[in-house]
Amino acid sequence: IWNMFRQEGLQGQLDQLRQAELSNQNDVIERTATHIPAMTNPVSDNCGSYVRIKYPRPLIRLAQLVLLEASTLSMKKNKPKQSWVSNNANYSNNATNLLLGQPFGFLHIRRTDTIERCNTELDRMYHYLDCSFGGPKVKQFLQQHVQEQQKPFLMFFATDEANRTYRNAILKRLGKQPKVKKVDNTHEPNESPLIHAIDLDPLIEKVIAREIRRKTLPKSYRNNYTVFMVSKILGRKSLFALAQRKKGLCDSCNRNWVESGIGEYHDREQQRWEHLDPSQDEAIIQMQLEEEWNNLPFIDH
Repeated sequence: IWNMFRQEGLQGQLDQLRQAELSNQNDVIERTATHIPAMTNPVSDNCGSYVRIKYPRPLIRLAQLVLLEASTLSMKKNKPKQSWVSNNANYSNNATNLLLGQPFGFLHIRRTDTIERCNTELDRMYHYLDCSFGGPKVKQFLQQHVQEQQKPFLMFFATDEANRTYRNAILKRLGKQPKVKKVDNTHEPNESPLIHAIDLDPLIEKVIAREIRRKTLPKSYRNNYTVFMVSKILGRKSLFALAQRKKGLCDSCNRNWVESGIGEYHDREQQRWEHLDPSQDEAIIQMQLEEEWNNLPFIDH
C-alpha cells in the first residue's frame, strides 16, 4: 500500500492540497479547520504516518489559556470578581508568555470504571495526599513559591467522578497541604494556604465556551474529547502528575514524584537563566517557553 501511495504520487497531491489550504487561511477559525494534516517524516524506514506526534496547536493554546485563567484565580491577594484574562480579549502575548513558565501540579483520580482495581475512597485519598506532600523539601518549595509569586502553588485536579461532594472534599484536602506535624504527632493545616486547588474540567469547559463566543475557536471544539486532551496536555506540562486510577498507578504515597519534579524544575530554571544576557532575558525566556509548549511530544497513554 505504501509503495502504491508513493508511486501514484498521492502523497505529493495531498501535500499540494494542504499547502493550498494553508495559503488561503487568513484567520484562526480557518486554520483550526484544516482537514489535510502533514505527513510525518519516516524515522527508521520508508513508512510515513498521518498519526500526529505532537498535540494540535489549537489544543495547546487552549491549555495555555486554562493555565492563565487558573493563575489569576490563585492570586493570594486582591482576588478580582472576574479574571484579568476574562476581561481582556486583546491581552498582550508577551505578558502571558511569561506566565506560561510557572510551575504547577496535577492530580488525576479515576473512579467510574477502575474503582475495583484501585481504592480511591476519601480516607485512602486523604492519606495519599498527606503522605505525597509531606516532607521538608515540599514544604520549603511551596513556601518559597508563595513568597516569590505572591500566590499559592497551583494544583489541577482531574477526575471522572461526578459526585460534587467527593470532588470538593479532594479539593479541600489539597488546599490544606502540606500538613504540619505537631509535637503530639497529630497534624494541622498551614495557617496560610500554600496550595490553590482547582477542579479542572469545569474550568476547561468555561474557557472553551468563552473562546467560542469570541469566535477564536470553532463550535466543534465544545466536546468531551477536547476537555480530555486539554487536561492531558496540562498533565504533561505539570511539575509532577499524581495519579490514582488503576493497578500500577495506585500507590499509597508518591512523595518521590513530587520531590523529583521539584528538583528537575530547579535544575531546569537554573540552566535557563545561567547564560542569559540580562537585557534580553524576557524575550529569550518567552521564546523558550513557547517552543517548549509547541514541541510537547504526544504520548498516547
